[in-house]
Amino acid sequence: MGADFWKAGSSGPYGGPRGEVFFGKALRRWEKGLGKVLVGLGLLFLCVIPTPVIKISHHDGTPWIEQKVLPGQEVITVYTHSVERTEVRDTYRVVGGTLWAWETWTKSQNAGLPTETGLWGRYFLRGPWQVYQGCHASYCRIVWRVGNELLGRNVVMLPPGKEVKAFLLFPGERMAFAASWGLGPF
Repeated sequence: MGADFWKAGSSGPYGGPRGEVFFGKALRRWEKGLGKVLVGLGLLFLCVIPTPVIKISHHDGTPWIEQKVLPGQEVITVYTHSVERTEVRDTYRVVGGTLWAWETWTKSQNAGLPTETGLWGRYFLRGPWQVYQGCHASYCRIVWRVGNELLGRNVVMLPPGKEVKAFLLFPGERMAFAASWGLGPF
């Protein structure tokens, strides 16, 4: 076994050049086992990963809808303002189990509608809409007085494109919606 033992093509004590037969088989078996373990841990992680959940309930706590959402997804509430009689759209983002007010869309600035943005917010026009973006308010729970077909016409838009017409389901009632944590995306 002299100086040419480690040269390419020479056979060593473990069955091949530099022990490739023995160590190669062992390494391939270890890689397959490691791959299975990593896939199993990944699936377990997906089943128990905390996922934001939107919960809509009657104000007394009776559950109505629970829907898992991705972090940062939008929940939009649409209603007719009770004094101004104009449509208002509030957009919230679900971040960390909290609802963050993202933007408000109105068609006027009268009677109780927003007129100013927050310190870091901005105001701009988009067609007939006046958009107030970035008010930096967060909520654990929002209670809503639901109107009817004549007044309020409250609608909640949940991802992905699910529209809930609350004014038809709970006219004159109070409902609450909140963000919390659930386990797994399923």
